[in-house]
Amino acid sequence: MHQAVLLSRLATAADRLWYAAKAAEQGWSRDVLALQIGSGLHLRCFVVADLKARAFTPESAEKMNLIESRRVYAKVSAWKP
Repeated sequence: MHQAVLLSRLATAADRLWYAAKAAEQGWSRDVLALQIGSGLHLRCFVVADLKARAFTPESAEKMNLIESRRVYAKVSAWKP
C-alpha cells in the first residue's frame, strides 16, 4: 500500500525514492507516510541540509568567532564595578 501512496502523491521518481527510503528507515505506516508527504518533509530536509552545508565553512566559523569576540568585548567594556 505504500507504493500506492508514493505513486499517487508524488510526481518525480527522485521524490518517491527519497520517501520510500525514509519510510523503510523510520518504519512509517502508510498513514504516516501520507502525512509526511503532505507536510513537505523532503523540502524541509533539503533546506536544512543546504543550510548546514553553507553554515559550517572555515570562513563562516571565523566570522562567527569575530562576532562573538565583539559581543564579549562590548559586554566587558560596558561593565562598571
